[in-house]
Amino acid sequence: MEHLYASEQPPSRRDLVHTGMTAISNWFVSEARTHGVNPSQRGRTTEPGVNFERYWHVFAHPTPSPEERIVGHLALAQVWHTLSPRVREVFGALAVHGDYHQAAGSLGKTPDQFYSQIAYARTQFLALWHDGETPSRPWGRDRRRHRTRVTGRSTAKIIRQRRARTVR
Repeated sequence: MEHLYASEQPPSRRDLVHTGMTAISNWFVSEARTHGVNPSQRGRTTEPGVNFERYWHVFAHPTPSPEERIVGHLALAQVWHTLSPRVREVFGALAVHGDYHQAAGSLGKTPDQFYSQIAYARTQFLALWHDGETPSRPWGRDRRRHRTRVTGRSTAKIIRQRRARTVR
């Protein structure tokens, strides 16, 4: 493009088009490389951004600090010891069994009793974790479910029951 400015005579239409196309091509190659795509690999399928992420994750990633993990471990230890034995027992049963129904059975409780106890335990834990601040609401959803086999027939039955409730 510099030669157009330095030229003593006006450029021809062909020179303008060629210079414009070259500038667009150079811009495209630069943008593609910035986003991790090698434009010279024609015909190969490369996923955009893979190389970009690979490069920038290594070189621009902040150095991990151990503070967050240390503070988390210390806070958990302090909160855990201030929880009542019943609340620790409920958390422990769920941690060991990983299933609400099995955890309830191990404590000799019905699943409904266990659900209410684990909800209470979570609110107690969050209140202690936030130590005087307004505790946050329990966030996220616990995806553990009772392991039952769902068949097409049981799904159809559930749909029929829902429809029957909405008709009433």
